[in-house]
Amino acid sequence: MPEKHRIVYAMIDDQSSHTLATSNLFNTFQDHGPDINYSLISCAGKVQASGRQGTRYSVQSLDGSYNKALALKRANSLDMKLRRNPTKLEHVKLFMDKIFERGHAEKAPSLLPNDKRWYLPMFGVYHPRKQESIRVVFDSSAQFGGVALNDVLMSGPDLSNSLQGVLLRFRRERVAVTADVEQMFHNFRVKTDHLNYLRFLWHPNSDVSKPLGEFRMTVQVFGNSPSPAVATYVLQNDRERLPRDAIIKDETIDNKALNTEG
Repeated sequence: MPEKHRIVYAMIDDQSSHTLATSNLFNTFQDHGPDINYSLISCAGKVQASGRQGTRYSVQSLDGSYNKALALKRANSLDMKLRRNPTKLEHVKLFMDKIFERGHAEKAPSLLPNDKRWYLPMFGVYHPRKQESIRVVFDSSAQFGGVALNDVLMSGPDLSNSLQGVLLRFRRERVAVTADVEQMFHNFRVKTDHLNYLRFLWHPNSDVSKPLGEFRMTVQVFGNSPSPAVATYVLQNDRERLPRDAIIKDETIDNKALNTEG
């Protein structure tokens, strides 16, 4: 990473004209000035801190108006591969049909030229032990112009339980119970304001004889860096329907491993 290049995460509204940061960050850019005291109010409460103000800093962002060319190139490449492999084509069509039937994706609305958007290229991945089914992955790490969707998303904290701890508790009783949440990330919806960053190109009704159309995901995407944290957080805080201890202690992302006396 260049000496004067730092990645900084912040949530800033459209009216912000100043940047508040710790003195260490400004020292990196040799931007000297007096420290000021300020208050930060967040979900964790009110915190007193000190730092410096700055202006004229550039922010890395997504320019979706040009990203479509990359998505189109990848979609055409996927089409050629699927046409050479009819079995894989049928598996992909079945997967995509389920996504639309369950409301996890929808036809994308028309946009004005300056509306922000981002397109996710697609590819299929088989499970090593399940060659009869495929998972379609939306490539949030695909870069265009030096930036990818995952580059500007906050992945959030690692809320997963230690696998070692889950396995040790799994051996305490005589009867073992395991479960898997099907397409776990798809159980959690995305805010409407963010859906146009989850656009993709596919064929209407999964008919590859029809021209590619624009669609968008409506749920958390497998491949997006925040998806694991979002899904785990919601499950761990679902106190109303499920016992909290069972949720927190015996799960690792989309897998459950618990036991009982019988």
